[in-house]
Amino acid sequence: MTFKGRLASVPALLRNASSKAKVAISTARGKADFDGKIAFAGGLSANGAVAGETSSLRALASWLGTPIAPGGGLGAAAISGRLGLENDTVAFTKAKLSLDGMNGQGQASIRLKGVRPYIKATLALDKLDLNPYLTGASAGAAQPKASNASKEGPAPQPKAKQSLTDFIDQLNEADEGSGKVQPQVRAWSQRAMDITGLRAVDADVNVTAGALYYRKIKVGKSAVTASLKSGLLTADLTRLALYSGTGTGRVTVNGARAVPGIAAQFDLQNISALPLLRDAVDFKWISGRADMTISLSGTGRSQSELVRSLQGNAKLVFSNGAIEGINIPAMVRGLKQGKFGGWKRREREKTDFSRFSGSFVVQKGIAYNKDLNLVGPLIRMTGEGNIDLGRERIDYAALPRLVASLQGQGAADDRKGIAVPVRITGPWAKPKVVPDLKRLLEDPELAKETADKVGKVLKKLKNKKDVKKLLDGLLGGGDQGAGDGTQPQGEKVNPEDVLRKLFQ
Repeated sequence: MTFKGRLASVPALLRNASSKAKVAISTARGKADFDGKIAFAGGLSANGAVAGETSSLRALASWLGTPIAPGGGLGAAAISGRLGLENDTVAFTKAKLSLDGMNGQGQASIRLKGVRPYIKATLALDKLDLNPYLTGASAGAAQPKASNASKEGPAPQPKAKQSLTDFIDQLNEADEGSGKVQPQVRAWSQRAMDITGLRAVDADVNVTAGALYYRKIKVGKSAVTASLKSGLLTADLTRLALYSGTGTGRVTVNGARAVPGIAAQFDLQNISALPLLRDAVDFKWISGRADMTISLSGTGRSQSELVRSLQGNAKLVFSNGAIEGINIPAMVRGLKQGKFGGWKRREREKTDFSRFSGSFVVQKGIAYNKDLNLVGPLIRMTGEGNIDLGRERIDYAALPRLVASLQGQGAADDRKGIAVPVRITGPWAKPKVVPDLKRLLEDPELAKETADKVGKVLKKLKNKKDVKKLLDGLLGGGDQGAGDGTQPQGEKVNPEDVLRKLFQ
């Protein structure tokens, strides 16, 4: 370490007066310069210009005896401005600073006395990039892992009675071809989240930023007012410009307890849905404009525990967009013609809508929805189901209905069209979309609306017992043998033949 200093008047200091001073300190870990006045009356005080820089703030802090917890970021840093030191308070004014590639200016003060230091600051940053600090123990970055079909249930036995679902799945698999790469299934991190650093200081901070980055999420001009007291952080996002829309929000992080807690409320308007959902949760199925109201809270020692504990509610309204990758009207028309393959996502296919909405109640990390509603040209669709946020899986029963109207929102609700229920299940990155024919055949009224021939067949079924026999033949259920493993007498029911007769 090299230290250089010059005092203009030592006698002045001895008389408890101030003296001009210049100080320059240089080490392998950084350097600092001061040019101003100092005094020792009643303790050290200083006022003047200060500048400092380091190639690694983390290494410098460790060398000074105040190590920072392991993690990412806190590399190159620099600060310059006016320093005021009086008793137990340090103040920076007209400050310019940089840290890990971020640049800003503003003012701040630090009061050292008390249970813990107190920081008050107003900063304007060109960007606020949180990603460098999300690595290491606190990262919680989800790592992809290959899906394992064995975890989804036992493989079908070669000689077992084929169910209708198996039959349709085989058609779709044949349609996709062999050698396809299985979808990647993400896993929320099991690493412990260490937020004990929130207990180190108290703070009130106002920050404006030209951009904000969190993982893949990109936010434009933003304003944040944050308060930190006794390990409880409350951040009010009073202005968010993101994905061509706007929003506000509040995030609360409780680091005072042994198990961290997080709560978040967001109100987003006119957001571009596809890029936001893609960047936030790797969901690429919905495009258009979106209004979102979200209120969630949870606790957990890891990211995985936290997500699985979430509770709250949300309401999503999409407008003038599309369900990307599937053409539901074409699927329904194909099914009516006896085509059961082709129920898979295709990049250039889509189902246009003028409005697509749903409200959710979240309990233990599962979002439940009962009012899914889509209105679009030639189609209306309702549905209900759930989204398992922890496992990143979706399970929905939907009822798309073809209507004789090219109008979307604002058109008369035509409920006399062709309706075929579908089931949407699997990882949300690549769910399966298949016709829910079991539901169709269990509901004669619905089947009657779908096609005249379906109605004619079902009219022949005199009672529930007849319906059950048909379902047993189609769905592989209800052993009708003699109890000794033998098959019942009579003609075997071939699911493909029956279905084609129903819908041709």
